[in-house]
Amino acid sequence: MTTIPRRKTSFHICKCGYPTSNLTSWTKQHPRRRFQACQFYEQDTDSRGCDFFKWVDIEMTEWQKDVTNSLMADVNMQKIELRMLKMELADVKGEKGCLELENQALKHQLTVMKKHGLMLPAFYCILVFVVVVVILFRYF
Repeated sequence: MTTIPRRKTSFHICKCGYPTSNLTSWTKQHPRRRFQACQFYEQDTDSRGCDFFKWVDIEMTEWQKDVTNSLMADVNMQKIELRMLKMELADVKGEKGCLELENQALKHQLTVMKKHGLMLPAFYCILVFVVVVVILFRYF
């Protein structure tokens, strides 16, 4: 197993007169490679303050870059899949809630029918109950 030697990070004072920021690159060319830069460095605008820049870590081999980038892509895919599964779970929970309400309404309707003597034949009642139960358990 090849390890990347790490140097201890020390603070430098940039030309602006402030301590440098310790940052980590996450680009495909330099994944997880630490560097120091002027603390006025803005990654989004590429504004570099006084232009102080220094790599802290040595450069990875191409194989290490490929493996790191592949693992980062896998993690991103898993995050997307997790987000989709959470949305699907929320949908199933919502559907379960609707089915439970429908089941309660049917039970109430059955109670009213019994009270007023409007009972359906027993097998129809059992059939309705079985269908509702099957639908409820189908989602779990």
